[in-house]
Parts: sequence; structure tokens; C-alpha cells
Amino acid sequence: MRFIEKKSLSRINPEKTESCSESYWLFMRFAEKKKMNAQLYCMIFHHKEKRSDSGIIVNHHSNRMNKHLNSRTFFILIVFWILQSLSLVSTAQSKMEDVIYLRNGSVIRGTILEEKPGDYVRIESNCRNIWVFKSDEISRIAREEIPGPDTVEADKRHGFLAVADMGVLAGKGEDTKDAPFSIHTIYGYQFKTRLYCGAGLGMEFLNVTYVPLFADFRYHFSSNNITPYIFIQMGYNQPLENEDNDYYDVREKGGFLLNPGLGMRFIINPRTSIVMSVSYRYQELKSQVTYYWPEETVIRYEYLNRLGIRFGFNFH
Repeated sequence: MRFIEKKSLSRINPEKTESCSESYWLFMRFAEKKKMNAQLYCMIFHHKEKRSDSGIIVNHHSNRMNKHLNSRTFFILIVFWILQSLSLVSTAQSKMEDVIYLRNGSVIRGTILEEKPGDYVRIESNCRNIWVFKSDEISRIAREEIPGPDTVEADKRHGFLAVADMGVLAGKGEDTKDAPFSIHTIYGYQFKTRLYCGAGLGMEFLNVTYVPLFADFRYHFSSNNITPYIFIQMGYNQPLENEDNDYYDVREKGGFLLNPGLGMRFIINPRTSIVMSVSYRYQELKSQVTYYWPEETVIRYEYLNRLGIRFGFNFH
């Protein structure tokens, strides 16, 4: 649904801009008065502006530049999000150690320094002692997570928690895609009461690229490995770019967002979980539209009601 509020009326005199040649001579006169190089001034004028078949002045050089910058910005943000997610995965899996189980029942934990299959294994224990065991003394060798208070179930302990997810916002809009892609990264704190509070940002590709900035609140219903949870997100969607249009100029302003939903969490290990969710997404979008011919500025509002479908990971 869209609502348009008129802000200003035309200020162009059609008689003075009826043709491209008349515009040219108007700029020539202005250049003479200012004692400028008329030829250079008109070259700049024609480089920046070009009249279309419908008689509307458009800025093709600016549009090409915007497309180039928008593509570059999109690529940089995608690479940043991927690297950030990989760093979260590596952090979640970094507390691992080598474990040697001996036939006499002893267990040595530490870092294997050297291993010669069928002969011996040399390991540095967590106490900084170096041990050498023959292969016939060893029952098995494993790589396990370091034991300690952090190895309890994820929602039974408090601490920092990161969420990385992606999905689509399914639905229809007048000037937006039917199922735009969306990625979020959220950082917050998990309380012992299974309540989570965090702040997030991401990228969403509606009519243009937006960066949502929002607060995130979640509550898990149980301590089981598979448990449902509810959440709500509130914030503001900030545009990164403006709509590319040859017939009018658009300045995107963004707007308020609200996203309540229901999800499921599947614990893979004490530090990593898979999350899936569905939500109702309410989004306000405001933009300022200036028409070239006749010159007129209006404020445009659009209200989106979308179904959010997301998949991602939790990292403790």
C-alpha cells in the first residue's frame, strides 16, 4: 500500500526549456555574463545532462556511476558478511584438544606433537609435560572439545551469543521484489533464564539495498536439544542507495521495522546450534520523489507486510 503527499509544485517555465537548443543558448548567455569559457561550460552541460525521447532531462552519467558504486558496495558487504560468519564458526570450534586413551585406562589430554603410525605418539599434556607412548599402549586417539563449565547445554549457561542467518521476505509490493533476499548478524547476551537480548544489522534487497539496524529479544521454552522459541525485532531500515530511474529523482529515507516470529533451535554441540524461523514482517518505507518535467517533489510512503522465512546458526 502506498500513500503520496505533495510537498512542492513546479518551478520550471516550460517556454524557456521547450527544446535542447534553447537550453543551450540560455547557458551561453549565463556564461558570457559570468565571463566564463562558454564552450567549456556547454561541454560540461551536455556531458552531465541528456534529453530523452519524451523530452525529459536525465542524468545518464550519474546513473551509470550509481550502478557501479551500488554493485561494488553490494559485493563488499556480501564478502564482509561471509568472512564474519566464518570467523564465528572458527571461534565456536576453537576450544578443541587431542585425547589419547590408553589400554590401562589412563587418559592424556593435550596437543599431539608427533605421530608415527604403528610406532609411537608424542603428546604435550595440558600440564606442559611431554609423553611418548608406543602404539600398542594406545586404545584410541580422538579430538574432543575441552571439558569444563562451558560444555553444558547452550541455554543453561549465560554469556555472549552470536546469530548469523539468512532468508527471504515473501510477499508483494508496488515497488519492491516479491521475495527479496535478507541476511542478518546479531550479537547479544544469553541469560540463565533462557532470555536473550541483542542488537543486529544486515542487508536486505527490496527496491534498493537497505541496512536494517534493530534490537533482538528471544525466549527459549526449554533446555532440550530441540526446542521452540519466540522472538521480536524492532528497529529502523536505513537505505544504502537510491532508486535508479531516468524519469525522476528518488531519495530513499527508510523507515521503521517490526518483526515478531516463532522459531526452532537444534543444538549440534555445546557451542553451535541450527535455527529456523518464520515471522511476520512489517516495514515502513519513505522516499522523496522529484519529477524532472514538470518539476515537482512529493513524499512517497509504502507499507510492507511480508512473511519472513529464515535459516541460520547460533554461536556461543
